[in-house]
Amino acid sequence: MVRCAFVFLFVSTLFACNRNEDSVLLIEPEVSLNCADFMIALESLDDESLQSMLDPELENFTLLDLDNDACPYTRNLDGIAEFLNSLCEELVVSVFCCVCVQTFPSESEISVSFDFDGEEVVRIIDLASPLVEGGPLTFSGVHE
Repeated sequence: MVRCAFVFLFVSTLFACNRNEDSVLLIEPEVSLNCADFMIALESLDDESLQSMLDPELENFTLLDLDNDACPYTRNLDGIAEFLNSLCEELVVSVFCCVCVQTFPSESEISVSFDFDGEEVVRIIDLASPLVEGGPLTFSGVHE
C-alpha cells in the first residue's frame, strides 16, 4: 500500500512540474518535427511529407474527453494546436472544427497560418478520428 502511494505521489509530481496552468499538454512530447521543413511541406501541400512528420507526433495525443458529447477529441486537438504553436513561433495554429467532416472515419480540422516569402499562407490539416478507442488521431490530408 505504501509503495502504491509513493508511486502515485511520484507520478503526480511529474505531471505538476513545469506545467503552465493554461496548458492542455499533459506530456512534453519528444520533438522531432523540424519547423522549416513543416512549413515548406504545408506551403506546397505535400501530403506525404506532412504525414511522415505529423503521425509520429500525433501518437502523443490519445486522450478521450468522454464527457464531451459533441467531440471526444477536444483536448487532443487543443493539445496538438498548442504543441505546434509552441514548436514554431511563426505558426498560428487553431482548432477549426472537431469531428465536422462526416467521412469514415470522421475527421477534425486544424487551421495553420504563417508568412511564407512575404505572403500569408493558410492551410487546413485534416485529422482522422481513430478507428480504435484510445488510439491517436492521424493525418489524412491538407488543403487551402
